[in-house]
Amino acid sequence: MLHRLLVSRFFHYRYLSSVAAWREKLSQGPSLKSFIEQTVNQIQHEPTLPPYLTQNNIDDYEPFDPLKHPKRRVYFHVYGCQMNENDTDIAYTFLDKHGGYERVHNEDDADIVLLMTCSIREGAEQKIWKKLQSLGHKKRARSPYAPPFQIGVLGCMAERLKEKLIEREKIVDVVCGPDAYRSLPNLLDQTLLMSDQKGINTILSLEETYADITPLRFDTSNRRAFVSIMRGCNNMCTFCIVPFTRGRERSRPMISILDELRYLVDLGIKGSIRFATLLDQASNISSELRIRFTSPHPKDFPDDLLYIMHDRPNICKSIHLPCQSGSTRMLELMRRGYTKESYLSLVEHIRSIIPNIALSSDFIAGFCSETDDDHHDTLDVINRVRYNFIYSFPYSMREKTKAHYHLNDDISLDIKSRRHLEIHELFRHHAHLINQSYIGQIQLCLVEGPSKRSPDNEVAGRNDYNTKVIFSKQLLNSNEILQSGDYVEVRIDSATSQSLKGTPLKRTTLKDFNSLINTCC
Repeated sequence: MLHRLLVSRFFHYRYLSSVAAWREKLSQGPSLKSFIEQTVNQIQHEPTLPPYLTQNNIDDYEPFDPLKHPKRRVYFHVYGCQMNENDTDIAYTFLDKHGGYERVHNEDDADIVLLMTCSIREGAEQKIWKKLQSLGHKKRARSPYAPPFQIGVLGCMAERLKEKLIEREKIVDVVCGPDAYRSLPNLLDQTLLMSDQKGINTILSLEETYADITPLRFDTSNRRAFVSIMRGCNNMCTFCIVPFTRGRERSRPMISILDELRYLVDLGIKGSIRFATLLDQASNISSELRIRFTSPHPKDFPDDLLYIMHDRPNICKSIHLPCQSGSTRMLELMRRGYTKESYLSLVEHIRSIIPNIALSSDFIAGFCSETDDDHHDTLDVINRVRYNFIYSFPYSMREKTKAHYHLNDDISLDIKSRRHLEIHELFRHHAHLINQSYIGQIQLCLVEGPSKRSPDNEVAGRNDYNTKVIFSKQLLNSNEILQSGDYVEVRIDSATSQSLKGTPLKRTTLKDFNSLINTCC
């Protein structure tokens, strides 16, 4: 017992002496102020710079000054829809305003590669993952004496898979969502100065429309442009990821849209795209501005839009009217808001007002629980509507969608592929017949550029129905060479399901061509 008491007192005295010694050291040691001053001195100490930075010191973070730094060269890979083409120009506009960045045509010339991504289907995402792996090899092989190579992921995939992009692909430096392009310059600058950090901003906004931005056009030779009038979507279709990657629906102010259209006209643009009730005012900006719109929802398609299209010669007579399925049961599962019968009734109504309208559509093959009867309903719609063009894809389930949480992706890949092929073959049959009916007609075509198959001899353009038309770059019986942006009268000589081929007769204007058509009729 005595032994235990002595041991206990020994440790007690030892503890008290340790406490006393600690208090004495604390009173004599550095204060909190000393720690702060020491930290500040460390921050202010001149850092050791990598070989690619030539300035003498970096005092604080600041935006790149073109007088101090060479411009960083940026290349954009664009995947997916027309919205991404427009977003690419918006994103680069912020880089250009910030300064220190230059957009290039070739990836091999770039210090920064930005992927403008799409999440609408699994196939699109797989392409992007493969591209990231390729860029990773390129980044690791880069010389330490070369400017650093940065990789960024923008757009829908950035918002949907931000964690996976950072964790799975360690080479990604910046992840920037569709509503965060204003922050892109700072994200790139900060990750350049702090190479061990990742720059991420994927916050979705209820207000952002980039209404104050006039997107800088990179390809000034192209005479077509995409003009976005809204962002996001409020139609919560069960299969669709868009409301989760682009947020809720927001519309740009009318004045902002009209100002952008005027800017495009000043640049010589003669083809524009996007949908709105302001179509009436947009068509009055210039009689030579040819306008298309996409994509109206079949459940709320206004009559006044059809009458404006009928009356205005510079609004193209083509409508993209997504159907997705011809089965009413499938449409209910998809939460599309219409039936097979109401969709067909809308098509009939459209053609009663604009008889020569060209229709295109989207279809999903093999949605959850789709039966052979459901699929045959889809084929029946295609037979009855006779589309000029169809985009058809086997269904791929997207995370976060209602289908992902509540439905089973129970159709095999083989069945999806077979049904997709049947949709495609039936569409091509009807498209071929439609295009053959144009043979012998004289159509107005807008030259877009050289033909891919014969760039030295032929050009490619679009007619009023958005069908590609190939013709000689030299006018018939003339030495005149056609240029991008020219309106041309073309006689259609042959047709496939995908395109037309013709003979260019003469240059014209949209106004003169329509005056001629009205006189003949």
